[in-house]
Amino acid sequence: FAAADTALELRDRLGREIVGDTPQIATHIILNNVVGRMREDAGRLGSYVVMLLTSDGGQRDRFLGKIAETQHRLQDLRRFLSGYAGALFKGGDVDRAVDAVGERYFSGSLPYALGIAFTEHPGDGTNADTFTRAYVPGMRPVEALRELIASKSTSTIDDLRDQASQLVLASLLLSMVAILALAVIAIVFRDGLFLPLLTARQQILAIAHGDLSGPPAVWKVSAEVRGMFDGLDVLREQQRQRLRLEDEQRRMADQLRHLSQTDMLTGLLNRRAINEAAAATFIEAEVFGRSVGVVLFDIDHFKAINDAHGHAVGDAVLLAIAREVGPELDGTFAFARYGGEEFIVLLPQTTEAQALAMAERIRAAIARIRIPQAPGLAVTSSFGVAVRPAESSQTW
Repeated sequence: FAAADTALELRDRLGREIVGDTPQIATHIILNNVVGRMREDAGRLGSYVVMLLTSDGGQRDRFLGKIAETQHRLQDLRRFLSGYAGALFKGGDVDRAVDAVGERYFSGSLPYALGIAFTEHPGDGTNADTFTRAYVPGMRPVEALRELIASKSTSTIDDLRDQASQLVLASLLLSMVAILALAVIAIVFRDGLFLPLLTARQQILAIAHGDLSGPPAVWKVSAEVRGMFDGLDVLREQQRQRLRLEDEQRRMADQLRHLSQTDMLTGLLNRRAINEAAAATFIEAEVFGRSVGVVLFDIDHFKAINDAHGHAVGDAVLLAIAREVGPELDGTFAFARYGGEEFIVLLPQTTEAQALAMAERIRAAIARIRIPQAPGLAVTSSFGVAVRPAESSQTW
């Protein structure tokens, strides 16, 4: 593992140097590093399980901690690849390869490995050999994805190299034509043509190197030369528009990722996001022997509120709960809208007394809510509080 970490560090350093020299392939470098890290971590997690199965039990907690850490990193890498790999490489084959990784490794081999690792006494037939035979085939789609992305990145880089060569040739050709023309008319048209063409050449090279700042003022020139400068202005504006579109695409990707985890009305986490947070919390609680608390509450007679005052007031009540309860949690605990009028708070490392105290704070905050559209409306909620003790086998 120490040798592998050294290799990963070298790869990342080389990647940074390449990105510094050729930023247009930065995404390719990052994706190749990410999928390479996924392959390394998949193999490393399997090795930890083998070490766990072949050890005398004295280092069980250490191995379990390593397994949980590696599993979290694998899930982060999977989310990154799912969001960007298919968007960068068109055609669908990368998306299919990512889906295959999700189906065979993340839905097959990885849960199998975690089940073996976190079972105190695996079945009699489970040993390092049987585990390896069952686990390793699920890693093959990860390896196939790495090879596919590497192959596509190589093709893209070859295309960029060819384009760069063509641009260099075109630039050289343009320079030669300009030099020949200037050699003939330099004496007569020095101020009207020679210096403007040098300026235009500088602007072409600046645009080619990504400098899209406004051009310097140009003295009086002929209509033909003025048309050339106007054409460069059009090219410069097109490049600016392309950069704006790329920025907008990145912003949209971030927004979509946020929307997939957020309740549209209240801005709280949605059911999917709290379920993901709970799954991670339970794994951590099992590895480190910690308790987990949950406060679940819903608004009393919410249908009656909607019927009596209208859905706008009902929405105002939901928004008020999100606004009033949030500060009571100090941003420490996950708070989500779990259903229509149901809310849930996830409390890691919490005792029963602390969970009950938190429920009381939330109840008091809700009792203070006043809705301007319905001055006489009193908002109350019913609560359920549960604590999963350390070492418990209760599920989410």
